[in-house]
Amino acid sequence: SGTENILGILAFASAVKAHNKEKGGMVAELYAYLKTQLEKIDGIKLNLPEVASPYILNVSLCGVRSEVALNYLSSMGIYLSAGSACSAKHRDNRVLSAFGVDKSNVESSVRISLDADNTKEEIDVLIAQLRIIKEKYGKMIKRK
Repeated sequence: SGTENILGILAFASAVKAHNKEKGGMVAELYAYLKTQLEKIDGIKLNLPEVASPYILNVSLCGVRSEVALNYLSSMGIYLSAGSACSAKHRDNRVLSAFGVDKSNVESSVRISLDADNTKEEIDVLIAQLRIIKEKYGKMIKRK
């Protein structure tokens, strides 16, 4: 019960390295494409540290609360998150606050996760839906 499976650990490490070598470049391309498309939408702010993982991108949909965006997107079959699993019990987002993101942008932030199985076409669908959200719900908030 106390003996570690060294062979199994080494085999797993080797498999992870091979997977990352094969799929990591694909994810980096998708990440760059997603970033470029998001930057074209007025009222979307990228919340990124200087060095970021290509698997996760956080954005603020300025003027639209996260819950509204997530509910709309889930009705379209697109599933994002308002935060990470490790901060699910906290009302505030300490990571975004540490990046210097102000409270209103934290409240309108969504986290997009990417994988090598995602496609540019899926990103295009997401971008189109984010434009609709900004158009439809951003104006409602501004009227108040």
